Amino acid sequence: MISSFFVPADRQAIVDVRPGWVSSEDLVGQYSNFSGRYLSTPALAKLELLHGTNSSQSPVVTMEEANLSAMEAYAGPLISTASATSWQELEWALHDIPEVNSPPTNLRLQPWPRFFGTVNIDSSAAAPAPKVTGRACVVLLEPPSFDDLAQSTDAITNTTFVSDAPGGLGFLADPRAAWAARLTEGNHLDLVDAIEPYVLVLAESAGRSANIVSPRDLHRCLLYMAWYTALAVAASESDLSISTDPASAAENALLHFVLPGLTSEQFRLALPAIRDSAIADGYLQNRLNRLTEGSDGFFGVPPDFWASLS
Repeated sequence: MISSFFVPADRQAIVDVRPGWVSSEDLVGQYSNFSGRYLSTPALAKLELLHGTNSSQSPVVTMEEANLSAMEAYAGPLISTASATSWQELEWALHDIPEVNSPPTNLRLQPWPRFFGTVNIDSSAAAPAPKVTGRACVVLLEPPSFDDLAQSTDAITNTTFVSDAPGGLGFLADPRAAWAARLTEGNHLDLVDAIEPYVLVLAESAGRSANIVSPRDLHRCLLYMAWYTALAVAASESDLSISTDPASAAENALLHFVLPGLTSEQFRLALPAIRDSAIADGYLQNRLNRLTEGSDGFFGVPPDFWASLS
């Protein structure tokens, strides 16, 4: 989105960073003496589209999940060039074999190339090295308030659900179908209202009075809840004892998509509060009671969701 604000699509490239990259060859490939050819990568193919053009518009490269590997390792030429306060061109040496016509000997991105990197900092991801952040403009994004979070559901889908398939067959294609059906019926806010108390309890229990649930996690919860309630109605019509209450769907969604992503400290603080606010003898309360009993014997670092399960 930020890239599109600055330049058109033909001046953009998106690179998906992978874990375990230890050198620039993992990003842009390398020449193989054994095969006598250059072993390219999908990332290099995207960067080549921005190479050496006469465009007056700056190329913009977005590194998705940039901290899955050390940037100073896989993007060394970029980090070295960025030590200057300004640079009109990035020259990235690829090989020195005259017989190789593609890719070029040096990749040139100009004029005034810009690199954006998305970074997730959590209990399982390493923060960028100081030499990386020292060359960057770091923008910290905090989760929005619940009201803003609820409004972000507009991003899930803007299509009208239409299906002539019987039963749940119409929900099997697009994962957004059940949610779209609720939008069409005008009862989608029931799901938002059902999960709101749990999101607010999480914020209070974390001691910040600020939301800690990301828009993506809320969207996944709502998509799941839409499926859950549709299936629960069908199950109840078949004499199966399954609650059709949106609150039950919210509790299941919380177990699936929110609690597993909390840090150990967040989980420790949230567990009692969530358990006390859950439906009595419901799915969530029963499971959290077992997790609490299982974690009472832990010492030192508080257990996270997965440690409690094991």
